[in-house]
Amino acid sequence: MARGRKAMTLEEKIENAKTSDVTQAQSDFIGWLKSNTGVKIDDRSVVLAQKLYTEFLTTPEAAAAIAERKAESAVKAAEREEKAADAFLKRAAKLGFKVEKVADADAE
Repeated sequence: MARGRKAMTLEEKIENAKTSDVTQAQSDFIGWLKSNTGVKIDDRSVVLAQKLYTEFLTTPEAAAAIAERKAESAVKAAEREEKAADAFLKRAAKLGFKVEKVADADAE
């Protein structure tokens, strides 16, 4: 008979996060947060956040927001690259160099 762990449902994971004991590592982290941030920290909220953040990332809403931010970032990166290339061409022309844009396949 094969043995293995049964995957927990989201509801089970939430209940586990709500009721599980705080580990020593979590307690140390909570203490560190309190002493270094000066922010009032709710211990259970830290535990919930640690245990459930990865579950949140897999929700359709979070996945869509992540995909949207990645797409926006890619557009901005392309705009920066184009702006840098234009600036390079202007600087090269100002220095008296003739530079032409060629496809990678055509480059020597």
